[in-house]
Amino acid sequence: MTNSNSIISMILVLPFAPTQTHLTTVGLCSTTPSSAVTRQPFSCDINSKTDDGDAALLISARHKHEECVKTLALAGADFGLLNKFGHSVTSAAESSKWRLGLERVILELIRFGVVPQTSNASVFSPLMYVAQAGDVQALKTIIKAQEVILDYQDKGGFSAAMLAAVHGHMEAFRVLVYAGAYVKLSNKAGDTVVSLSEKNGNLDMIEKVMLEKDNRNVAGGFYALHCAARRGDVKAVRLLSGK
Repeated sequence: MTNSNSIISMILVLPFAPTQTHLTTVGLCSTTPSSAVTRQPFSCDINSKTDDGDAALLISARHKHEECVKTLALAGADFGLLNKFGHSVTSAAESSKWRLGLERVILELIRFGVVPQTSNASVFSPLMYVAQAGDVQALKTIIKAQEVILDYQDKGGFSAAMLAAVHGHMEAFRVLVYAGAYVKLSNKAGDTVVSLSEKNGNLDMIEKVMLEKDNRNVAGGFYALHCAARRGDVKAVRLLSGK
């Protein structure tokens, strides 16, 4: 299979109208299974777009072509692109009822060390995507594989830690906290990890993780002390207060 540093060279014959056929590299895997795609001895721009702004990766996701998505991801295709209608790779997959299929492909790639490329984190952020999915192995891979901004916040002000907490992914939350994620961030609605967890009935588990980390760090933290006091954890209060 093509490695992550190479550029795939492919061409596909696509029907654009009942009486017309059009040769295009952008139409890669759009309406034809991956077996119809042939490698050619020339390079092409894998992020080039059709008149509607569709890149090959988006087209492949829309038509649920798993192997094409994998191949394009390995070649460095951009998951952060939008077409002229504002659709992305992930939204196209969701519209085609292939959200879980795409998620499976992306998580599998990341577990094997292939972190999807993105030019726009607000459209697609590997860290945010994996935190929301709650895949611990993939999350660890992302944190190790590249310089990650753990406290990046999306348009709604959600951080990766918030997403993991709100979806009840405790192990993913633990990985983020131990990697240094800041748990006091607020989203645009004013919610924090704590308030979101409280609303979703996960507060007890979230607090255990934060207390555990601060106890091990000995120095502790402002929130951990208050958390320990509320829970009646005398040992933690003594440790965190230095008494």
